[in-house]
Amino acid sequence: MRVWEREADGYSIVGRPTAWRIRQPMKNGQWLTVFFRRKRVKGDTKEEIKAWGDIRYVWDVAIHIGKTKRQANRWYHGWSQKDHNRSTGDGSLAALSQALAYIRAFVVGYMGKRDELQIYWSDERRARAYRYLLRYPGFFIDKDRPNAITAWNPSIYEFTGERG
Repeated sequence: MRVWEREADGYSIVGRPTAWRIRQPMKNGQWLTVFFRRKRVKGDTKEEIKAWGDIRYVWDVAIHIGKTKRQANRWYHGWSQKDHNRSTGDGSLAALSQALAYIRAFVVGYMGKRDELQIYWSDERRARAYRYLLRYPGFFIDKDRPNAITAWNPSIYEFTGERG
């Protein structure tokens, strides 16, 4: 298993074949943490197996803004649902724009031919923020998942704007 970590200027990036974690300190003293996790998915229909092969990989992304690195890890892994383990960040526009830049860089720079990134949201406010990504090639709303944005690597696929 290939594992690497880079730390410079407060940034921390840990990369594994199945998970990535990017941490960055913000100007207000809080930490922005972006988690990427890969799941292996088998094709359900004959069309999916023909298009993707028998196996494909789906990446999920989670964004946390909080006071400490430990708080972000506990929130992500669901170790505790106490008040001090919730996302406590102010959700500033600077943090969100930086997270969206990390997502775009991940899609273009790391995802392969059988990879797909899915970004889900929990409320309308986050949905409006994530829809900003639809301006870039490779990001679209799948007809099968209207509450998520799906992304493929634009250097590999040619896009028509929708799938399904």
